[in-house]
Amino acid sequence: MPIPPPDEFSQRAREVADDLFEEIADDIRPVAADHAQYHLDGSNLTLSYEEALRWVKESVDAGHPQVRHFIERLAPGVIVNLAAFEDPDSQFHP
Repeated sequence: MPIPPPDEFSQRAREVADDLFEEIADDIRPVAADHAQYHLDGSNLTLSYEEALRWVKESVDAGHPQVRHFIERLAPGVIVNLAAFEDPDSQFHP
């Protein structure tokens, strides 16, 4: 499946990403969310802020609208763990 351009993500994907990164910013304050590294749960992948933002939107639009996080490490360097889950009651599952 081709990846849509950033402006073609659904409204829900943009809202989930906005809410998630606001929560992350609150959790890691005073460090800015765009200065953290993002680890995809269950993998060896670490993403930048921009990559993580896109991953969240892609996950929501792919039918995994419940994206959660936890702080793996605050120092040295902030690492935030991200995981996306299916929602069997969501609009993405008929």
